[in-house]
Amino acid sequence: MALLIGGSPSTGSSLLRRILNRHSKVFCGSETALFSKEELYEKWGKQSPRLFRKYFAGLRSAGWHHLRGIIIDNEYSISNEELKQLLYASNSFPDFAEVFYMKSMKEESKMIWAEKTPSNVFCFNKFLKSFPGSKVIHIVRNHEDTIASLINRGMHVYDACVIYLLNTTAGLEYINKPTCLTIQYENLVTDPGTIVPQLCQFMEIPFESSMLDPDQQKLPNDYMEGWKYRETASIQSGSIGRFKQLDDRERNDITCLMYRLRSALDTTYKSIPELADKMSYDIQPEAADYSLSFNLERHMILDRTKRTLKGSYFNHFNYPVYVERK
Repeated sequence: MALLIGGSPSTGSSLLRRILNRHSKVFCGSETALFSKEELYEKWGKQSPRLFRKYFAGLRSAGWHHLRGIIIDNEYSISNEELKQLLYASNSFPDFAEVFYMKSMKEESKMIWAEKTPSNVFCFNKFLKSFPGSKVIHIVRNHEDTIASLINRGMHVYDACVIYLLNTTAGLEYINKPTCLTIQYENLVTDPGTIVPQLCQFMEIPFESSMLDPDQQKLPNDYMEGWKYRETASIQSGSIGRFKQLDDRERNDITCLMYRLRSALDTTYKSIPELADKMSYDIQPEAADYSLSFNLERHMILDRTKRTLKGSYFNHFNYPVYVERK
């Protein structure tokens, strides 16, 4: 079985990856950005060679990020030359993926492969159709804490709000489908003894206690640079409440954007307050000052231009959000 994980960045997909990797039958490698390429599902033979090209010639990922191409770490046990040979020898995307993961799974005696790039969420439907018997996981987290975490990692407040809105609304389109499991980060870190067995049941594999205890199985790359809390240590709730650690201006900007930012995409939910209500998260009262700062207005205009010049997935001609003015 193949498993795809997606959602907004900073919702715990890296933690989930480490939990899955502790299972004796599951291999979940680092992010590849491979399965967020729409063209690979639709026109494999024509588009797959673009995976190794750069800039405009490269194959772009669906979603808010500008990423083109793929990221293949050493843990996949395949060289660039082997990857190119496999690329040209494969008749379809599923054929390529099966062989791509086979070597890593064989070395570790695994039977199921999983991949956790956040923007996978935009290709859930194509993945489920292209890979028979596959399943997807959408991991979600409190909107305020997620946005605060993204800002702490260097993302602009506007980008943090937009990527949370777009990725989460895309994922919630699958919330009631039997092939999709929605996991709330807060439940995962506060009650892993309940959530992880449910995850195993969804994947149709037996639960293993080692999944809850990293000391029982040491994994390579078990520390993530740039994270205040080690997602690979014992499952903890220390990253809940990040929003409260921001200063007043940052919290006001976030709250203002949360109430006025709208998705222009064809999804059920259009705003962050709607998402919060759907997932039973509390939300701050509306900000008294509805005027966005000049910096935010300028950032939005520059972002449209930059995306258009780069030929990004979202650009001036299909810009996915707008600000509702009052």
